[in-house]
Amino acid sequence: NWAFINGKVRNAQGGDPDWKKTEYKEQIENDDFEDNFFGLLKNTNGKWSVVKYAISCLDVCYLEWDKEFKAPKEIFK
Repeated sequence: NWAFINGKVRNAQGGDPDWKKTEYKEQIENDDFEDNFFGLLKNTNGKWSVVKYAISCLDVCYLEWDKEFKAPKEIFK
């Protein structure tokens, strides 16, 4: 009933989003932006929903998600 996903964010055409028009503008300008995303999803009654997500993680931002959301630790491996 749980899923952990990660990857790179892309726009509808498959290219890089214009991050300078987002809340990540300052990170881009300071060269502190990491092109990654992580997400935790949960299936309840046959419907998936996003529990938590993070974009531009500079560290292991999902390290405590198993404890915080009571998700199985093994999905994060």
